[in-house]
Amino acid sequence: MDGAMVFCDWEEHNVPGDSGRKYYFNRMTKASVWEKPTELIDSENAATRKATQAAAGQWEEHPAPNGKKYYYNTVTKQSTWTMPPEFKKEIGRIMSAKGELSELEKALAKSKQEIADLEKPSAEAIISKVESAPGSMAAVTPSPRVKRDWSTVDKEECRAAFRELLVDKGVGSTFSWDQTMKLCCTDNRYQAFKTTAEKKVILSEYQSEKSREQREEKRRLDKQRREQFHQMLEDAEVKVELGTKWLDRAVDFIGDSRCIAIADEREKVDLFDQFVRELGKKEKEAQRQQRKAHMQAADEMLVADPRVTVDTKWVDVPELVGTKEEWNRIDKLDQLIVFETVKKDMEKAEDLRKKEARRAAARAERVNRDEFKALLTEQQREGAIHARSMYGEWLVQNKENSVYKSVLTQLGSTPRNLFEDLVEEMQQEMNRHTRLIRDALKQKEFKMDSGTEFDMFENAVKEDEELASSVRGTPLKPIFDELQSQAKKEKKAAERRLRHMREDYEDLIVSKQFNLETVTWDDAKERLAKHSAYKALSGEAQGQEMFEEWLAEEKTRGTRKRECSDDEEEEGEHRSKKKKHKKDKKDKKHKNRSKSKKRSQSRSRS
Repeated sequence: MDGAMVFCDWEEHNVPGDSGRKYYFNRMTKASVWEKPTELIDSENAATRKATQAAAGQWEEHPAPNGKKYYYNTVTKQSTWTMPPEFKKEIGRIMSAKGELSELEKALAKSKQEIADLEKPSAEAIISKVESAPGSMAAVTPSPRVKRDWSTVDKEECRAAFRELLVDKGVGSTFSWDQTMKLCCTDNRYQAFKTTAEKKVILSEYQSEKSREQREEKRRLDKQRREQFHQMLEDAEVKVELGTKWLDRAVDFIGDSRCIAIADEREKVDLFDQFVRELGKKEKEAQRQQRKAHMQAADEMLVADPRVTVDTKWVDVPELVGTKEEWNRIDKLDQLIVFETVKKDMEKAEDLRKKEARRAAARAERVNRDEFKALLTEQQREGAIHARSMYGEWLVQNKENSVYKSVLTQLGSTPRNLFEDLVEEMQQEMNRHTRLIRDALKQKEFKMDSGTEFDMFENAVKEDEELASSVRGTPLKPIFDELQSQAKKEKKAAERRLRHMREDYEDLIVSKQFNLETVTWDDAKERLAKHSAYKALSGEAQGQEMFEEWLAEEKTRGTRKRECSDDEEEEGEHRSKKKKHKKDKKDKKHKNRSKSKKRSQSRSRS
């Protein structure tokens, strides 16, 4: 056995006569087993690492405190987490020498290397291959190809021939012009273009296209490797779990060709972490879908239960559905969410039902109001309702009407409102006709007063044809009453104005303090004419008439006052005597009360 395994007690032996079957023997315990012991595996791995470090020369493998391995270069003092290429190559050589890589894995590694070489071919290698191959310029004469006169060939055909030459010679995307010329100059197609500039343009186009194809092929291969790596993780016998790290599971995939196809260790870690994240997302999505399905089932169960209504409370739910499986397989929070959702849906349905009922009631009420308005309009047309109609009078005659009763019991406009609205409209129309008739009669100098009779008024209106046509169909009696009422009001207003004017004028006269015995109108006029109360009169005659009436009244009042003064004097003497008698009586009463009070005080002291 290898010298690196001298410290292990286990040895590997072949079974005699059994075509290569192996068993394992412990030198210390003398025990034999068919399965390879863990101590032997660890010893071989240690020997492999030691041999690898010896072959890699400058690089050494060491474990980090977190269990992850890192690599240290004893010459450059450089440390890295990524396994150096020398280490990878030596591990592959050792494992191949031990027979731990299958033929399929060897073929895959070889294919991978060939693909890498194809992606970035070495110009010198290709030239060397061409020179050393049979039929090359160094071994034999150039291959016989019919020479063509390219000067007579179409330019597009020349371009196609030159590109074909580059393909045949295996010109890579990184070849220089000198390398390309050395490969292609012996071929007759090289002469398709005379100038080097034209050949370089075609070479540049060819290399650009070649680079693009190589990049696309590389992306395709990378994508394929990642997909195969992903599939490898899905196909693992021991399923990858959440929270697992690549370092913990790398040993399970070390011999898998899909793992070997990913050369970069960091890329493996990223792909594995991405797979774990996707696994977590899938698991969460599955849990979410399951929770959604369970909540939907509980929702349908609550809706189907006739005991659950819009008035049901949360505290009553456990008693109603607490034994049902659909309810118990969701947690308390989800139960509350489901219950609130169902109740909100029920409340919305109840609100819609109530709104529809209110809309139906509103339509019925509108129909009733329209019928009531039609009744009022008909009564207006018949003359039963006019601008001076009172609701109380109308109600006495119509309180048993079914149309009235249907409107009376509903909300909104009452029968009184509708009646008063109609009367108000009629009042406005009557006012317009009243103004029209009043203006027309005023032009005809027809005066309305309290003594005017309706027949006279009616004849005056009908005599004017234009006026009669304007008010045709309008009852004249309310208009007559209105105009007669206005005439009475105007008469009272005129009388009131005259009375106020007389009072103001008399106040003015009194304020001047005329001598009643000697004053004359001419003397008074000079003192009164400049005041507004005098100017408000209709003229001097009215002012003189009112002054003389006032003067006569004042003289009469003065005579009456002198006659009354004698009687008042006698009455005053009698009143003063009576007052004195009352005062003496009051003083005597007060004196008697004081004496009584003093006697009571002296009696209390004794």
